[in-house]
Amino acid sequence: MIGGRAIDLSAPRHAGVGVERTVLELRSTLSSIAVAEQRACQVAAESGLDPDDGERLGLAVREAVANAVIHGNRLDPVLPVRLLLDRDAHRITVTVGDRGPGFLPRPPDDGAVNLTPSGRGLILIAHCVDGVDVTRRTDPPGCDVVLVKHLPEGLPDTREDRPPSAERRHHPRPVRQDHHRGV
Repeated sequence: MIGGRAIDLSAPRHAGVGVERTVLELRSTLSSIAVAEQRACQVAAESGLDPDDGERLGLAVREAVANAVIHGNRLDPVLPVRLLLDRDAHRITVTVGDRGPGFLPRPPDDGAVNLTPSGRGLILIAHCVDGVDVTRRTDPPGCDVVLVKHLPEGLPDTREDRPPSAERRHHPRPVRQDHHRGV
């Protein structure tokens, strides 16, 4: 990281067949939250998501990075927040990783309104994306929050590796939260 700004460690590079990946390492400061949201909105727009869905993805990333900065890394600017943005022909997958102790999300409480100062972020995230997964890592130690936003069918794409629309299938998955603890 240079002077509190994000370093783009791999401006779009291929992470696998048909996958473009952007990796950002952010400082655990409040200003990093806006940087992450802006990058997610940019990827959403470049992917052809409509503006509302792009804003939803940006908001979900904002909440996940805020959680990583504030709760995971406890605003320690030495501890990085890693942001991976992967895009293929069917989805955008965003992974937000911190170096904190991890957590277990509380199961949703039907009908209860959360009026506490924190704890609403994951609920908001789940409403903004098509899938959420929370895992605890042991190497390096920390927590990963993975967000998935499906791309609509029929978007124009100039990548040569994208199959014709008749060969693509869109299979939305429900929001899922897996809880894994490292040993």
